[in-house]
Amino acid sequence: MRKARAAQPIASHPSPADRHPSRAPATERLRLTIEHAAHLLPAQGPIGVFIHHNTLHAYEHLPFHEGVKCGAETFGCEPYLAEERYRQALRRGRIRFAELQQELREQLGDRADEPLLQFGTRFELRLAMLQYPLRYGPTAELKWFMEETEALRQVREEASAYVRERLIAETRRWAMRDLRVLRSNGRKGKKLPGGPAEPAWVRELFEGFEERSIETWRDDVWEAFTLHALWR
Repeated sequence: MRKARAAQPIASHPSPADRHPSRAPATERLRLTIEHAAHLLPAQGPIGVFIHHNTLHAYEHLPFHEGVKCGAETFGCEPYLAEERYRQALRRGRIRFAELQQELREQLGDRADEPLLQFGTRFELRLAMLQYPLRYGPTAELKWFMEETEALRQVREEASAYVRERLIAETRRWAMRDLRVLRSNGRKGKKLPGGPAEPAWVRELFEGFEERSIETWRDDVWEAFTLHALWR
């Protein structure tokens, strides 16, 4: 009978780190990265309905808006809906206009009724900026837009009839009362205090309009004149 040999320990299957010691640091970094990501990511997977679980639980210690922005930076996503989505909700009544006005007045406080040049009050300007998107672009693009579209001929469709009529009416009173005085003084050579008899912008504004027939201008002419005055 053959003599039994002492049992030899079975070698365990070597791990990647054992086979390649130089890779151990990278493996450890990967483990720590996964552990860190697990702390940030929610335990609940993607869902299609509301649930009480807070997917931004890692930022609960921060103020709401700050936490949302930090989450957006971490996960590479948008923290809020696009502004146009909010405007659509406002038009549908999903966001109540009266509540928007109230919130804006509370935010502006005592500054709400401060006049801002010819734009109305601070409240009115901010409210208009919330209702309608601001268009911007390079100078050349803006000039092309003004020349090739109806921007200087018709008030935008989003504006209410009340706003359009009020804007044109105030421009008409301003032109008939103040601008015509400037034009008259310019023709007579009368100088204004600290300035020329007739500012260049006044002459440029009337270019393209039949000033001699201003008393009989149609509404569409006054509308175009109003928009040209705003563009100046």
